[in-house]
Amino acid sequence: MVDEELNERVTRLERQVTVIQKDVTETRILVAGLDHDVAEMKQTQRGHTAVLNAVRADQVDLREEVKDLRDEMKAGFEETNREFAKVHGMFATMKTSLGRVIELLEREPPA
Repeated sequence: MVDEELNERVTRLERQVTVIQKDVTETRILVAGLDHDVAEMKQTQRGHTAVLNAVRADQVDLREEVKDLRDEMKAGFEETNREFAKVHGMFATMKTSLGRVIELLEREPPA
C-alpha cells in the first residue's frame, strides 16, 4: 500500500514537473518575443526622437529667419516713413509756392 501511494505521488509529481517544464518553455518563448518587441520599440522611439530633433532644429532655423525678415521689414517701413516725410515737406513747399503764384496771378495788373 505504501508503495502504491508512493508510486501515485511520484506519478503526480512527474506530471506536475512536465506541466511546469512546458510552462517554463512557453514563458521563455514569450520572454524572447517580448525582448524582440522591446528592442523594436526602442528602435522606433530612437527614430521618433531623431525626427523630433530634426523638426526642432528646423523650427529654430525658421524662427531666426522670421526674426531676420521682421527686422528687414521694420527697417524698410522706417525708411519708407522717412521718405514720405520728405515728400510731405516737398508738398508743403509746393503748396506755399503755388499759393504765391496764385496770389500773383490774381493781382490786378499795374495800370
